[in-house]
Amino acid sequence: MEATRIDRWLCASRLCRSRTAAQDACVSGQVRVNGARVKSSQLVTAGDEISVRLRHRQQTVSVREIEVKRQGPERARQLYEVLGVSTTDCEPCPIRIRAPGRPTKRERRVMERFTGAIRTGRG
Repeated sequence: MEATRIDRWLCASRLCRSRTAAQDACVSGQVRVNGARVKSSQLVTAGDEISVRLRHRQQTVSVREIEVKRQGPERARQLYEVLGVSTTDCEPCPIRIRAPGRPTKRERRVMERFTGAIRTGRG
């Protein structure tokens, strides 16, 4: 096989947990092939450089082989060569120690700021 869709290859190489996760990553702009943002239908071939940002880390790999079906961990690592890994600076999730009752006003504001939710008043 000479080429396959980027979402199928990401799933087969186990860089993404599922094909749906790979499609979502492509749609949200977290996947780049040879420096360009791609759709999930983009074809990749051996020698392409793929940059993926998932789970708070940026990983750049070079495609060695093309596979379509999900592979075992050992075989999946043979499909690519890691060129670089870096952790991105993302704001961690706010952690609340579970206590009885509602969150405090400060905790609510932190959660709203994190999720981007806009609080609407009642009445």
